[in-house]
Amino acid sequence: MDPQNPAKQDKYPNLNKGRRLGAQARKSAIVQKAIADLTEKNLPRMQEWLELVAKEDPKEALKIMIALMEYNIPKLARIEADVTAKGTFIIVDDFPHVDS
Repeated sequence: MDPQNPAKQDKYPNLNKGRRLGAQARKSAIVQKAIADLTEKNLPRMQEWLELVAKEDPKEALKIMIALMEYNIPKLARIEADVTAKGTFIIVDDFPHVDS
């Protein structure tokens, strides 16, 4: 219940009664585990399949490998920043230089 706004609780009686933020649905977890199990059981065969594809088309094999990696390596969100600065900047060159 929102102590600052009790009318909000009246309007939305199920407010704050669901899954916690970021919690995964039960069926999603089951499907994810099934895919993980299937992948794990077929790892040796997947290696063979990838090698067969690579013989015909190495570029396609690389695309498949990248697609498979996306399931193990989380994607990073792209962040764009528009930075404007005001004032004076002094560039200090304090890196040691090596004479060749």
